[in-house]
Amino acid sequence: MAREEQKNAEVSTAKDFLEETGLLKAEIQTLAEFVGSECRPAANKHYDDMCPDVVAVSSAGNIGIELTAYSANDVENASSSSKIRVSKYVRDDLSSSFPDLQGIYISWEPNTENVLSKNRAPAFAEELLNFVRAEHKGSAMRIGDVQKHPEYQALPNSSLFETGSLLKKYAKSVTVHRPKNLQSSAVSVIIGGNTTIRATSAESLSATIKRKSDKLAKAHKEKIDEVWLLIHATRRPTSSDIYPLFPQEIERLLESDAAEQARRSDFSRVILWDGVDGGYVDLKTGVSSPVAA
Repeated sequence: MAREEQKNAEVSTAKDFLEETGLLKAEIQTLAEFVGSECRPAANKHYDDMCPDVVAVSSAGNIGIELTAYSANDVENASSSSKIRVSKYVRDDLSSSFPDLQGIYISWEPNTENVLSKNRAPAFAEELLNFVRAEHKGSAMRIGDVQKHPEYQALPNSSLFETGSLLKKYAKSVTVHRPKNLQSSAVSVIIGGNTTIRATSAESLSATIKRKSDKLAKAHKEKIDEVWLLIHATRRPTSSDIYPLFPQEIERLLESDAAEQARRSDFSRVILWDGVDGGYVDLKTGVSSPVAA
């Protein structure tokens, strides 16, 4: 990944983290932007290659944030999926607002490059239904066979996706049917494919904290009040899945070697953040926000 692309991803992740957790209201800058120079003069080293990755500038002080994606290869699979919750939002919260879509059956295939988070699921569901409503008004819907004759299908390269930013980002395709057996039912949405959530490896977390602690020893700290380590699980290509941060899972992690490694580190906070299901745990201080079951 090119340096500019990497820095943009780090800034975006840090912004999402602070916005969704509410831990700090701040402006996110790269270290080079914060220092006002691209390279350290004496060592001729680029600041964007140094720790911390970004700086959160706020009235409470300047917080350096070193980011790293959670990664674990040999972990235990668990059967859970955050994406399935989209159906819940449609069924419980939105279907009554779309009576004109009665009997409509919608299936959508996820874009694996951008995994829909729990926080964005309601907005995505509403955008999806508005998209189908607009298409439904312009299409002569037939009573067809759900397996063999989809009424229409829209792909991301279609102009139909342009009006929906979430739809374009998170959906690979949308297919709409009107099967005979659902004519009197509320609008129904399903997801194509499966998602597995993997158990969180304390060993992987511990190794990450140790590696980043060594980098912290050489960090740029001028005008920076403290440095946090943010281990993020956003399901992007470089990040593995984690088990949802329910209270019991947080308790397990706080009793693990990873928490002990965090407490021994010089980071002010060592945070594991689930950027999909939500929730975080500070492995150093014990402060946490569990995700709702």
